Amino acid sequence: MVKINKDRINYREEEFGGLVVDTKTGKIFKLNKTGYKLFCALYNGSTVEDLINTLQNELKIDKDVLKTDIDHFIIELVNRGLISK
Repeated sequence: MVKINKDRINYREEEFGGLVVDTKTGKIFKLNKTGYKLFCALYNGSTVEDLINTLQNELKIDKDVLKTDIDHFIIELVNRGLISK
């Protein structure tokens, strides 16, 4: 289970995907469309399993590949202090 640090995050959709701002540090993170979609789903309470099932149905990608990609994405968000596990 991941926890978004909502007290220090602002985000908005852009043509390329979206921006996530860490209001504590002032750092801005640019996400592509898929990354922004994943971030928003996590922000709104989706689990990793929810994301895997949704994306597998939409994109027709192997479940193991999706899990690996999502896990790497989450690790990157954790490393940047945007979410915690």
